[in-house]
Amino acid sequence: MRKMGIFVGAAIFSASILASPRTDAATCTVPNQLTNGQIADATALMADINAVATCAAGAVTTTGSPPVGALSVFSGAGTVTNGNLTGDVSTSGGTVTTLSNTGVTAGSYPGANITVDAKGRIVAASSGAGGGSGGMVLIISKSAANSISLDFASYISSSYDDYIVQFVNVVPTTDGCDLIIQFSSDNGLTWDTTANYDTAMFQTNQAAFSSNAGLGGGTYGLIANSTSVSAGNAINGRLELFAPSSSLFKFSTFQSASYKTDANFYNNTGSIRYRNTATVNAFRIICAGSSNIASGIVRLYGVAH
Repeated sequence: MRKMGIFVGAAIFSASILASPRTDAATCTVPNQLTNGQIADATALMADINAVATCAAGAVTTTGSPPVGALSVFSGAGTVTNGNLTGDVSTSGGTVTTLSNTGVTAGSYPGANITVDAKGRIVAASSGAGGGSGGMVLIISKSAANSISLDFASYISSSYDDYIVQFVNVVPTTDGCDLIIQFSSDNGLTWDTTANYDTAMFQTNQAAFSSNAGLGGGTYGLIANSTSVSAGNAINGRLELFAPSSSLFKFSTFQSASYKTDANFYNNTGSIRYRNTATVNAFRIICAGSSNIASGIVRLYGVAH
């Protein structure tokens, strides 16, 4: 008796659905019209249900042979096929998405200048002066390891008109190293080793000795001279390079601390005039003579104004 009640209820429910089709649904013809409240004949009801099932099965069909795992897109009013997402996010034959490139090269941009589009993406980036007025922006840091020279090519540009070179615990391989700087105007392809450098240096030591150690018409700018590799000692200091892109001579000031082969500790203060009006876009740090740079760090900063 309970099963009969369930069947009658289902029949009445199904009849109500079939008798009241949604206006926004696709047209589907059934063989038997049932009315609300009517106790449906099982054969007629099943015929209607099978007709609806057949109609639904044929409502949407595939075009071609879409592969398993592909995205489905409508190819017609009642047909689907495989497709891909396009635009900022795309797919290629599956559900794995790819974010389109913005054209910005991956990397670090010191003091970055950026452009953001309406979708919040960075679409342009370049190194700039950032960091606030007078701020030092680290461009590159290089560590020596028995190095003949430490070359800084392609790091100087018009982004800054003031650069600071910092020396941290620079240790030569042998006594007598003169720590020097040389410049280039072709990004380090060649270095100017002609007599275009003038150095004016004042030296004092812990024994109250002081002297001038000038070098006019030299083939390099002198930062520290006759240094010693006596245990525990190293060269430390900084050099500031002004307006390397100007059409005038290039000027630098420096201060360095070093232990010399005469067994005295020196403070070296001076300036370098590089008599060349071409743009300077690279420099290198060397131990003049037969010595290499055994260890130490040289950092290049741009100064924002």
